[in-house]
Amino acid sequence: MTITDKSAIKKLFPGLPDGVLPQEVKPVGLCEFKGDKFNGRLISWSVNDKFIKGETYPVYDREGLFVVGNDGKSYKMVPIAWTKIIFND
Repeated sequence: MTITDKSAIKKLFPGLPDGVLPQEVKPVGLCEFKGDKFNGRLISWSVNDKFIKGETYPVYDREGLFVVGNDGKSYKMVPIAWTKIIFND
């Protein structure tokens, strides 16, 4: 899913000035959320409340891979929480 809404892009890249924000953000692939195993440990690192287990999400790349949570914010991918990325051709 290509993101073109300026307010959504600003939410993905907080702190970037308008002149530097991309006009659109295209996914590089897809990945399924399998849930992290932090449950109670390192709770600030857990993203279980940001994604739905078993759902597939677009993966984006800007200085590292990230996905967009159900809250509209970007989260760096923690490998323990995701299946293998299926990259676009």
